Amino acid sequence: MGEDKSYKANLFKEGFSFLGIFFKDKQIKMDNQKLQKKISKLFEIARESKTVKKYVKKTNLYLDGLTRYYLKVLDENSSQFIQLQNALIDASAQFVYLQKKSGNITTKKAFKEPFNELYLLEEMTITQKKETIERIVSKGFEKYLASKSYTEDTSKINRKKQKYAKSFATSSVLYVSQFAAYVGVSKNAISVKVKGRIVAKIPKKQCEHIIIAGKAISLSSNLVYLCAQENIAIDFVDNHDKPFASLLSFRGSYAKMALLQLELLEKKKNIELAKEFIKGKSKNQLNYLKYLDRYHDDVKELIEKMELKISTNIKNSTTIAQLMGYEGELSTLYWQALVLILKDKSDFQGRINKGAKDLVNSALNYGYALLYATVQHSLLKAGLALHISFLHSLQDGKPTLVYDMVEEFRSFVVDRAIVSMINKNEPIKVNSKGFLDDKSKELIVKNVKERLGVYTKHKKESKQVKTIIQDQAYLLARHVRGEEKYKPFIGKY
Repeated sequence: MGEDKSYKANLFKEGFSFLGIFFKDKQIKMDNQKLQKKISKLFEIARESKTVKKYVKKTNLYLDGLTRYYLKVLDENSSQFIQLQNALIDASAQFVYLQKKSGNITTKKAFKEPFNELYLLEEMTITQKKETIERIVSKGFEKYLASKSYTEDTSKINRKKQKYAKSFATSSVLYVSQFAAYVGVSKNAISVKVKGRIVAKIPKKQCEHIIIAGKAISLSSNLVYLCAQENIAIDFVDNHDKPFASLLSFRGSYAKMALLQLELLEKKKNIELAKEFIKGKSKNQLNYLKYLDRYHDDVKELIEKMELKISTNIKNSTTIAQLMGYEGELSTLYWQALVLILKDKSDFQGRINKGAKDLVNSALNYGYALLYATVQHSLLKAGLALHISFLHSLQDGKPTLVYDMVEEFRSFVVDRAIVSMINKNEPIKVNSKGFLDDKSKELIVKNVKERLGVYTKHKKESKQVKTIIQDQAYLLARHVRGEEKYKPFIGKY
């Protein structure tokens, strides 16, 4: 009998690991379990190091070993390299947090000088390294402030932390609507000029998002390059409150992830993910209504109907069509409740997605456009293919995966921001054509970005909402790779 070679064929089809390296066809990368162990080691070093100098020394020795072996097979644009880089930043921020919490070090300056010797994996200019160190230290201090608000029952500390978070969230967004404005890079800042005069400026290390919402606005190539390198989102929004374009970096696109996403569709495993997205959306809508019901007594019946449908219908759905039908029923109940809640403050009669001319729907649509942009860039950063979705049907030229994930954040971020603005009688209005004016748009940007910047409790930790969105994107990527089950974000009130 001849030699049975079927096991060899299976090795090349399924792939195999040897000495911590995974081989499949022409693909070579770190074994995922080995990668997670290496990441865990970074956090172990952060936890056990007693001084900044010892932390830097131990981390550098550890990273040197990684560089000499594992990193030789990883491209700097690969998802695994980016995971390691992000883990290094997070572990370093964790070290800062622990040192600050213990009282060993009390100032940011005490971290920055020793961290100049920290090896940060990818090649950087002096300015880029300085900005990365600033980000690490600030992240650690933010976590310290966040933990204090939950360990100490002190409303003053919590208010101070939330005020700082809201302020930074809005100041990290550059909103450009002036006709014929020019956006470029000036020294260490991103600037906006109109007729040669600087009308706005934001430090490069502080900017996270640029929104272009006007006509005849031009961007410099230096600005585009900077944003691609620093993962600064650039989004274009039209007068109809919809994003129509984004400038994206090639660094966030991975063909292999797209194949894995398609494989889930082919094996009809997308129904489980679709259920999680709808569960997240519906439970967040329900929790928000319960929160509003503290001040309104006329939506209890609608809340009870939603609770019943969520507990039975979503769980028992067997097809996407059936699931979407239940989602539509739940959304109808939700919007009926908001009509009752807003009846004394507006003429809101129900949800209109396209062509809305009333104030509430126009404001919601504009807020959703901002949320879409945030979710889109988080998914790209996680290496996911935007055009391959699990809940919504695939459509040429549309990022349908964004439509999937945005569902669980709509009510917690945008609905809450807009309803609050209406209840507080904030000066937002639509013109005779049913379009929001520029001042109203700027005010909505401010409020939605504040919601993205506030801290909330998630998985026993205090995190900013925008961080939770990014965490969910990474969780989805791990689900697609078969490493972890996806669970939706459920907001707390």
